[in-house]
Amino acid sequence: MKIAFQIAAGLIFLSVQVLAQQQNLLSGKFDSAQLKNILNPHAEWAPFPKPADKDGWAKADQEMLTSVLKEAETYLTYDWPSIPATKSLLFERTGDRNEYQSLSFKKRNVLGILLLAEVYENKGRFLDAIINGVWSICEESFWGVPAHLPKTKDYAGLMDVSDPFVDLFAAETGTYLAWVDYFLGDKLDAVSPQIRKRIYYETNNRLFQPLMTKPHGWMTKNQNGRAPNNWNPWICSNWLNAALLL
Repeated sequence: MKIAFQIAAGLIFLSVQVLAQQQNLLSGKFDSAQLKNILNPHAEWAPFPKPADKDGWAKADQEMLTSVLKEAETYLTYDWPSIPATKSLLFERTGDRNEYQSLSFKKRNVLGILLLAEVYENKGRFLDAIINGVWSICEESFWGVPAHLPKTKDYAGLMDVSDPFVDLFAAETGTYLAWVDYFLGDKLDAVSPQIRKRIYYETNNRLFQPLMTKPHGWMTKNQNGRAPNNWNPWICSNWLNAALLL
């Protein structure tokens, strides 16, 4: 399995390297009118079955979903941690990025497990834990990681919350919350309309507006003429996914 994964990853990397040399892959082949005819209308776009679609979810790997359900049960009373400022400062002070990242990544992983379990079971059993997770992540000062903060005295290891920018994990977090909204929007609204409103507000403030209004270095060639790196497809794919879902 590990070897097969490495081979697949290698092939994907090679194909991305080749495609990275080509530009305008879509606009060079299709004009706006053609795309309008080819693409499904947004209202008809359903990337995955909703929780009420039992037939749709019956096609998924039931053994895997049962395993996810059991794991999610261990997180029903998960204590969603805040991330202290001193955890962010560690990268500036000692170069340690793991203490901060382990807290951040764990929260998102737990949210994903709880979400999939609730979608599969569809009984509302995991809903409160999911709401706590959404709220906790929305209250974080930065959806990215300290290692990606600018290395300047203006930051000195802490995020400037008045000037959001998008790194790899901020974009990925937007997608996490967008999937919660897609699958559980009605259930969240039944608890309080403020939950989805918070998802939309934070995602707009931290993801959509910064990408539409300010340059990011990964968007274009650098000063030495090097083409956009792997941040570009990673962030853009999450950006597009969140925009379509929200």
